[in-house]
Amino acid sequence: MSLFDLTAFGVGCTIGSGVFVLAGVAAHSYAGPAASISYLVAGAVAALSGLPYAELSAAFPMDGSTYAYSYITLGEVFALMSSLCQTLEYGGSSAAVARSWGNKFVDWLRERHSDSDGNALPQWVDSFLDPGFGINPMAAIIAFLCTLLLLWGVQESKMATNVVSSAKLSLITFMILSATFSNWDPFVPPEFGPSGIIQGSSILFFAFLGYDQICNLSGEAKNPVKDVPRAVVYTLMIDGGIYMMAALALTAMLPYTEISTVSGFPRAFGANGWIWAEKLTAIGEIVTLPLVVLTGVQSQTRLLFAMSKDKLVPELFGRLTFAKKSASPCGCINACSNAKKEDKIAAFVPFQYMDDLISAGALFLFSLTDCCLLILRYKCPSESFLGTVEYDDTVSIFSIATVRKDYAFIPIAALQIALTVVFALLTLGITIYMALYCPEQSTTRFSLEGDGYGIGRRRFRTPLVPYLPALGIFANWFMIANVGWVGIVMLVCYLLFGILVY
Repeated sequence: MSLFDLTAFGVGCTIGSGVFVLAGVAAHSYAGPAASISYLVAGAVAALSGLPYAELSAAFPMDGSTYAYSYITLGEVFALMSSLCQTLEYGGSSAAVARSWGNKFVDWLRERHSDSDGNALPQWVDSFLDPGFGINPMAAIIAFLCTLLLLWGVQESKMATNVVSSAKLSLITFMILSATFSNWDPFVPPEFGPSGIIQGSSILFFAFLGYDQICNLSGEAKNPVKDVPRAVVYTLMIDGGIYMMAALALTAMLPYTEISTVSGFPRAFGANGWIWAEKLTAIGEIVTLPLVVLTGVQSQTRLLFAMSKDKLVPELFGRLTFAKKSASPCGCINACSNAKKEDKIAAFVPFQYMDDLISAGALFLFSLTDCCLLILRYKCPSESFLGTVEYDDTVSIFSIATVRKDYAFIPIAALQIALTVVFALLTLGITIYMALYCPEQSTTRFSLEGDGYGIGRRRFRTPLVPYLPALGIFANWFMIANVGWVGIVMLVCYLLFGILVY
């Protein structure tokens, strides 16, 4: 895969609901026209972990992404926890998007084929598409079709990714350029204010999830040391620019109080009398959304391939499929096992039960990546105060109970804020101590020659280390604290179960 292919893959697996759904939610409920600023803040937080991903992908150009980085720097148990969270992000997110696509497809069919009496579809067709009991057959079908495309070959799936990513960007560009610019007064609604912008950014942060999947395809890249870090940075830049312009365009077409939180752009076009544009965006959403499913399936097969080499899953998951002079770890057993899992989740599990779990897992994954970079860059003497840089992450964990009122163990709001500030300053102090007393490694301490991994000198270097990764860790835990307590409990139980099985 070339730099263009990797960037198209990254854009394809990130841009989706962040424009089609979350832009309307943020504008209507949190920030109004200032939702564009919320996107900017969310993009900056995503970059805190995105830049460490870029450096680690250049230092360790191999399949597995955070799983591989954790295995080398933190050890096998942390690598296992990383793989569990990655499975949530890749497989779980793909299943959730497949379910969302299934709902949209059924709604589109019913609306398109409804007659004057209100009868949408023949009874037997409607019963198949919506059998009840929360079952979504179309979600399972689209997940299965994406798996078949991946089994067909990497070149074919790469071509589909490039074409659909280009179509998706063209559709979003059309939606932005077609906007009628007005309704920006007030730009920051007084009922929301700066706090609404920050709250909106905590939701919009999840629109940037998926860029780390680029690192999982290092084995497919022609020049992974150079191209993968660039693709990560380019993806974040493109995502941020597209999201900000989309938010500005949407809030310009309608007053923020009238924006739909379900189907923002189509409803906005319809309200302005552009019926053809409303239909075009609705169809474009249905056509381009399955790309997120395809990229998730491809990333999951790469993860299992990397784990099979370390004997954490059976070796049969590492078998290669040779087709058209290319080898790919998407053999029938690997891909079909993913299809079976994702089909069941997509068809039977409502998205609201997976949303918080996936979000918390992804943020924990980003914190692990930041820790990996700190360990790679610094080695604290054993007799020093720190001894090891993992202490930085441990301190940040304690701040989780002080940033959300509904389940914090401290009942006084002022004390919650005070403790949050104390732990933030403590994390900053530890980071400064690390920068002053822990020698930075000029080259990586983890070499291929002795243990099968390796790399040489790093090509891309994250700026402002250790401060930027430490800030990323703290920001990630702050975001986790804004996830519902049910999601956090589910994540803890999920990780404990995985470790128990291990």
